[in-house]
Amino acid sequence: MADNITTNPGTGGDTLAADDIGGVKYPRTKLVIGADGVNGGDVSAANPLPITAADLSVAPTGAAVAYWPAYMGPTSTERRSIGVDEGGALVTRGAVTTDEGTFRVNFANTSIAVTLGTVTRSGRVITGTGFGSADVHEGDYFKFDADADTSWMQIASIDSDTQLTLAADYTGASSGAASRALVFVNMQNGAGYSVASGQLTVTSGTTSGASGIVGRVVDYAPLVFRCAVSISQRIANQETRIGFAEPTTGASPRWFARFNASGTTNTTIICESARNPTTAPSASETQSTTVTLPNGATTATINDYRVEILTESVRFYINKVLVAEHVRVLPSQSDIMAASVRIVNTGTAASSTSVVLDYMTTKNHNKLEIGIMSDSEQIVVQQPDLVPFAYSLAGVIAINTVLLNIDCLRFRSLSIQAVSIGTTGVVTPEWSNDGTNWVAATITTAAGATATTLNAAGLWQTPVFARYFRLRLSTATTAGTTTLAVAAYSQGAALLPTQPVSGSVTVSGTVTASGTVGTAAEDAAASGNPVMAAGVARTANAPTTLVAGDVVRHTMTSGGALVVKQYAPMQVEFAASLALTTTTAAQIVAAGAAGIRNHLTSFWAINTGGAVVDLIILDGATERARYPLPINAPVPVTFPTGLLTTAATALNANLSAAGTVRANFTGYTSA
Repeated sequence: MADNITTNPGTGGDTLAADDIGGVKYPRTKLVIGADGVNGGDVSAANPLPITAADLSVAPTGAAVAYWPAYMGPTSTERRSIGVDEGGALVTRGAVTTDEGTFRVNFANTSIAVTLGTVTRSGRVITGTGFGSADVHEGDYFKFDADADTSWMQIASIDSDTQLTLAADYTGASSGAASRALVFVNMQNGAGYSVASGQLTVTSGTTSGASGIVGRVVDYAPLVFRCAVSISQRIANQETRIGFAEPTTGASPRWFARFNASGTTNTTIICESARNPTTAPSASETQSTTVTLPNGATTATINDYRVEILTESVRFYINKVLVAEHVRVLPSQSDIMAASVRIVNTGTAASSTSVVLDYMTTKNHNKLEIGIMSDSEQIVVQQPDLVPFAYSLAGVIAINTVLLNIDCLRFRSLSIQAVSIGTTGVVTPEWSNDGTNWVAATITTAAGATATTLNAAGLWQTPVFARYFRLRLSTATTAGTTTLAVAAYSQGAALLPTQPVSGSVTVSGTVTASGTVGTAAEDAAASGNPVMAAGVARTANAPTTLVAGDVVRHTMTSGGALVVKQYAPMQVEFAASLALTTTTAAQIVAAGAAGIRNHLTSFWAINTGGAVVDLIILDGATERARYPLPINAPVPVTFPTGLLTTAATALNANLSAAGTVRANFTGYTSA
């Protein structure tokens, strides 16, 4: 190819011209975009992009979107339109920043329906006027007024103020008056519903297979469902299901996470979750937990039910109390769910039941998780300081009424206040781990007194010892008002005064002892500082059963003097005066009882005879000591620790030869 090809410079028009195409020299390049229709074709500083809609054969376009679309399967390779919002701004939001699809219905007026006026249908497309003024949104439901309630169809998109598109083909009318609703209703085989005073009531009828459902299809986890519901009666062959399930009008969804009021006991309810990809889940594919409604509630009154479905667990709450958490069997992360309240007759019902729905809401959100590398390294969130529980009722209350029933799963201690207890009433605190079998509880006052029943106002506390705690009326009230207030703490209870203390304890400051240790006693008066010590007055020997290591009280005389004198109290001392003349033994003191010894502490002797003799001290007949006695010279002898003798043996004395000796002996008897 030539290295230097010369061409004529461009002279205008739709021409791209250059000098020296073979090299690097382009003295003039000209690019015209579009036609010279309105603003001319030249690009200049004053007119950098002279394009009009008339100049462009293909313009970039955007498709209006409301929120991140649901999971639809593998990523498609087809070309996608960019999205813009209603103001023309480019939509760049991601799934983690959206919560569209959330709904709440309070059942205002006397119907679930809001009129859309007269509309026409072509396939899934609905054409009308003023959809904006009807406050219609994606996910709401559409129905021609003339069609049955089973015809409610969810709205897939709001295309304009005059057009909306349904999620599926509509079976029914093609034109006429129509309405929208936040939820659908589907009543079959005799079930019915009504709306009044801000509540929707579903009546079951008695026919086997009857079903009444109120709900809305949302999408997939994470989801939070909450509603307030009462069930007029719990009877055989009937179930009320509250929570999430596969969107189906059939009785057996393939996946669900819900409360199930099955059975006749209105103080319990079943928390259940399950999944099977093709058919109704079996028992092994279902996780069920039967729980007692907290705080003595029954399903006959309005209760707040909440189901929180995540990808790793399903949590069940009743009246803000966590009653169960499932992790073994859960719906899949991409299972489309419907939030609903449904009553089903599984057989012929004895009578019709009314299920009253006060409100229904679902938080349909996507969650941004900011975590750490290991799921086991959890971030610990401080528990709330306390959760209050209260009960108050005037008049007669029947025996065995459960006044408060508290699930202590999240608590470590309780503070119980009886503000008042009705006439003759007795309240018994009890513990249980299964909510069925209960044992008596012992609670403690701030001063350390314990109680197992309450019949008057007061304040008690207790650590949490079991899953459930309740206050039961064990004796009925005949009048008055019974008012109880319990505060449940996530912290442990303070150390109770009656707790035993072991080990080494260092005490500083002022200590006042009470109970088994007194600051005074005996004959009155003195108390306070300093700490005083006392002993035991003895008029006889200490216990003869003492052995090494035994505790011995201080010994006091009967006059209250601490025995600090040598040896023993005076009541066990002895003194003997003997005139000794022969070598025959004379008794100083008789043998004591078994285990009692005679202890010689001193003697004084004088020899008035004509020759020196020895004084002999005998332990029975055994010589223990010998002392020579000069003529007419007194001899005193003291034994600093006492002369020890054999137990139960007499203490005797004699002379080594005949003579004349006067001797005085002192001592004591002791073990």
